[in-house]
Amino acid sequence: MVGGSKGDDRRASLRGVLAAPVDVAPLVFFRMAFGLLLAWHLVDYLQYGWAQRVYVDPVLRVPHPGFGWLQPWAGGGMVLHFGALVAAALALAAGFRTRLASLILCPGLAYTFLLERTHSNNHDYLIVLLAFLACWLPLGRAGSRDVRSDPSRAVDEVPAWTLWLLRGQVAVVYLFGALSKWNADWLQQGEPFGPHVLAVAEAQGWPFAEALAGREAWVAMSWAGMLFDLLVIPALLWQRTRAAAVVASVLFHGVNQVLFPIGIFPLLALSLTLLFLDPAWSRRVLRLGAPASPPRRWSPSASVQPLVLPALGLWFAVQLIVPLRPWVLSDEPAWTERGALFSWRMMISSKDCELDFVVTAGDPPREVPMDWRALLTEDQLDILAGTPELIAWFARELRARAEAQGHGRVVVRANAFCALNGRPFRPLVDPEVDLSRAEGWDWIAPLEGGDGL
Repeated sequence: MVGGSKGDDRRASLRGVLAAPVDVAPLVFFRMAFGLLLAWHLVDYLQYGWAQRVYVDPVLRVPHPGFGWLQPWAGGGMVLHFGALVAAALALAAGFRTRLASLILCPGLAYTFLLERTHSNNHDYLIVLLAFLACWLPLGRAGSRDVRSDPSRAVDEVPAWTLWLLRGQVAVVYLFGALSKWNADWLQQGEPFGPHVLAVAEAQGWPFAEALAGREAWVAMSWAGMLFDLLVIPALLWQRTRAAAVVASVLFHGVNQVLFPIGIFPLLALSLTLLFLDPAWSRRVLRLGAPASPPRRWSPSASVQPLVLPALGLWFAVQLIVPLRPWVLSDEPAWTERGALFSWRMMISSKDCELDFVVTAGDPPREVPMDWRALLTEDQLDILAGTPELIAWFARELRARAEAQGHGRVVVRANAFCALNGRPFRPLVDPEVDLSRAEGWDWIAPLEGGDGL
C-alpha cells in the first residue's frame, strides 16, 4: 500500500506539473512560424515542378514498406494536392479555420511522404509529426482569425503539456542526432563532415579553406556538431545558459544552411528551439498584448483530461524506441541502412555507389536483356544504390517483369559496390545471391573494419 501510495503521489505530481497554466503565446509563435515555413517549403514543389517530377513522371515508385498501395493523383492531381497544402499552411499561419487546416495538412503531408521513399528525409518526417501534433493543440485560440471572428474562443493560458509536447519532440530529434554521431568515423576520422566542409570552402573560395584541410580540423568540427546536438536542449532549459544556447543555435543552423542543401530544416529547427525561451518573449514579439485579468484558460474536456498523461507517455515511448532500431538490427547501420527510417540519422554518412543488375532465366541460364536503368530516375537510383533493402526490392520488380515477358526460372543478381565515408569501394551485397528471392539479411556483405558505425 505504501508503494502504491507513493506511485499515486508521483502521478498526481506529474499531472499537476503538466496541467499548470502557461502563456499561450509560444503556441501562437509555433503556429505562425510552422505555417509560413511550411508554405514556403511546399511552394517549391510547384515552382520547380517537383510535384510532377517526383511523384508522377517516374516509371516506378519506391514505396515505404506496407504502403505500396498508395498511388499518385492522376493528371494534374498532384499539383492541385500541393496547392491545397500551401493554402492550408497559410491558413494555419493566419489561424483561419485552424483545426480544419491542421486536419488537411496532417494526412496530406503524410500521403506525399509515404508515396515515394527515395524522396523522404528526416525534415519531411519531422514536418509530418509536427502536423499531427498540431491537430491536438489549441493553436488558434490567440492571435488568429478564428479569435477575431469569435472572441469567446480567445484564451491567455493553456496547460503546460501543450508546450512540453512540442519541446519534447524537438529534444528527441537532437538527442538521436547526437547519438547517431557517436561512431568512429564521425568522432575519430571527422568523416563525412570534414571533407564536405572542405569541399564547400574550396569551391566558394573561403579565405581560411587551407585551415580546414587537416584531419584534426575535421575531427574538431565533428565533435562540435555532436556536442551541440547533445547539449543544446539542456542549455536551453537552464536560464543561465539559455542566451548562449540561442546564439549557438543561430550559428549552427546558419552554417548548416550554407553547407548543406537541406531546404527548410535549418530555419525550422531554429524556430523550434525558440520555443524554449520564456513565453513572455513570444508575446512581446507577436505583439499579443497583455493577458486578460483574470487570464482566460483553455483545458481539454473532462472526458479527455484523464487520457492526456497516458497519451503523452505512449507518444514519447514510440518516439524513443523507434530510433533505437539501427543499433538493434545491425552492427553497421551506416553500411546496411537497416532501421534508418524514422531514426534521425542525419548527415552521418557519405556513400559513393556503383550498381548493376544481371537478370538471367532458363536452365541453362541465359541473360535476359533488360534496360533496368530506364525504370528509375537519377534521384531514385542514387538512394537505391546504397540501400540493400531497396536493391532487393528492385530485384523483385525485375524478376516480376521478366516473368511477365514469359521467362521462367528467373534469377536476379546485383553487382553493388560502395565507398563509405572515404573508404575504398567494397561489395555491398553478395553478387552470387538471387536477390529476388533473398530472405533474412545474410546476403548483405560485411563492412571490413566497420565497428562503431
